[in-house]
Amino acid sequence: TQGISRKAADLTREYVTSVIRDRFTRESDRLKLERVTLVDVGGKKGTLQHQPAFVSVVQQAPLPRVLSEGEQTALGLAGFFTEAHLEPSLSAIVLDDPVSSLDHVRRGYVAARLAMLAKERQVIVFTHDIAFVADLRLAAESEAVGLCERSMERRRSGQPGACLTSHPWKEK
Repeated sequence: TQGISRKAADLTREYVTSVIRDRFTRESDRLKLERVTLVDVGGKKGTLQHQPAFVSVVQQAPLPRVLSEGEQTALGLAGFFTEAHLEPSLSAIVLDDPVSSLDHVRRGYVAARLAMLAKERQVIVFTHDIAFVADLRLAAESEAVGLCERSMERRRSGQPGACLTSHPWKEK
C-alpha cells in the first residue's frame, strides 16, 4: 500500500494542492492574515496533509506561538471559507458565533465574506454580538443580498423564548 499512498500523494500535490493553497492564501488575505499559506506536511494512508505556515520567514515558529487567539480564529475561518468555496453542492452554511475573539475590524471582514457567500448559498449565523449583526447588515446591503433577522426573547412566565422578526428596541 505504500506505493499507492505515495502515488495518491504525488497526484494530489500535482493537481489539487496548488488550487487549495491559492484559495486558502486568498481567504487568509481577505481576513488580513497576510503572508500565511498552506504547506505540505506529507502523506499518510493515502491522504495528503497540510498545515498553515508563514510565507518567507527568517525564523520558523509555530503559528499558535505568534498569532493571537483572534488571529487563530480568523485562520480557522479562512480554512472554512476555502472549503466552502471548493464545495460544489452550494449547501447552506450555518455558523454559531463565528467572530468570538475577533477584533472589531476583522469582524467586518468576516461579515463581508459571509455576504459574498450569501450570493450563492444560504448563510445562517447565530450570534449574540449586536455589533456583528450591524456589520452583517451593512455587508448584505453592500453585496445586494437579502437579510432576514430574528431574535429570541425571554418570557417572564418561564416558558420557552419567543421568536421575534426583528431585534428588540434596546439592541437597535
